[in-house]
Amino acid sequence: SGDQWTKSSSDAKKAYLIGIANLAQVEMAYFGSTPPSDAQSFIPRMRQGLRGETLDSVGKKLDAWYAANPSRLSRPVLDVMWGEIVVPGLKKP
Repeated sequence: SGDQWTKSSSDAKKAYLIGIANLAQVEMAYFGSTPPSDAQSFIPRMRQGLRGETLDSVGKKLDAWYAANPSRLSRPVLDVMWGEIVVPGLKKP
């Protein structure tokens, strides 16, 4: 949740984001040249939506979102990442 995110150290936040990135890498490696459909996995869309982002840029955007929305700290970090970073990233050319 955002409550845990906002109370976490920079290292803990980075470790969380590295964990998500590792999960995505493992799934992409598992499927190889035949990626799953959008109905089977959100990873291909996540990868596309995060193009051009770094661990630091995603962390800063999450920090900024929670700072701007202190009444919404119960919103899960992955939900914020998806809705506020990945989905807008999918619309980039």
